[in-house]
Amino acid sequence: GYQSSDPSPIIKNIQYANEGLYTVLATGDLGCKVLDSFQLYISPSTTIYTNTLYSVCEGTAVNLSATGDGTYVWTPSAYLSNPSIANPVANPKDSFQYKVVLTNSYGCKDSAQVNINVFKKTLVSAGVDKIILAGDTVLLDGSVKGTAVNYLWTSTGNVTVSQILQPSVAPTIETSFTLYATSTLGCGNASAVVTIHVYKDVFMASAFSPNGDGLNEIYHVFKLDSYQLVSFAIFNRFGKRVFSTVNANDGWDGTFQGEPQAIGHYVYYLELKHVGGRKITRKGSILLIR
Repeated sequence: GYQSSDPSPIIKNIQYANEGLYTVLATGDLGCKVLDSFQLYISPSTTIYTNTLYSVCEGTAVNLSATGDGTYVWTPSAYLSNPSIANPVANPKDSFQYKVVLTNSYGCKDSAQVNINVFKKTLVSAGVDKIILAGDTVLLDGSVKGTAVNYLWTSTGNVTVSQILQPSVAPTIETSFTLYATSTLGCGNASAVVTIHVYKDVFMASAFSPNGDGLNEIYHVFKLDSYQLVSFAIFNRFGKRVFSTVNANDGWDGTFQGEPQAIGHYVYYLELKHVGGRKITRKGSILLIR
């Protein structure tokens, strides 16, 4: 019952009833005719059924699942236990997409896209311990990593901590601050602690011994967080400057122009500036011993 005058007809939504012998008759301009035929065979189709979205926490494997009559091929094969089975185990490091193709015994195919959302696990850092002077403020260097994470600071004292990752605090005594973080997606929780050491005044050692024994080899500036080193210089008893720096990580090793300096007393000068504008200057005597 099928007829068409189109030289390249399309049969839409093909059914088993369309199977059979098809004949095409071509007639030339002068009435000449030619006849040809072919047999159309229709094979059973196949349908794949699968969950197209999975959500897991980082580091957790997930069992993918597909059903349907035929053989399976998952691509790409990365992070899969077996790309040729219906239910492989996947353990991707990050969010990933797979394509699964089902092929039945007649060669008919169906496919689906499968997405895996990998939620990052919760990681917390409260930063390094800090040193301040009484009356000063300092920023806490908190950081949190993870997907959909809530966080909270607490302290050992009655120090109020605003609900931001890097709050400004002003403890009057040594205080520990704990940063807690929790995944709202069930991907774990974590915490970290930082301690703020509070001093009443700048402390400088009265002596050091650059003698090669590995103890007290370098005379360092007293480092304070939230302060910039403006000047740190050391002079000998004749007023000659034998060391100077504006880098708080540098210190005097007891030499000048590569030559060890004599045992005895030296004078240091220190100038610090707080981010808020406050300045501190100190000078005093140090003893070089060997």
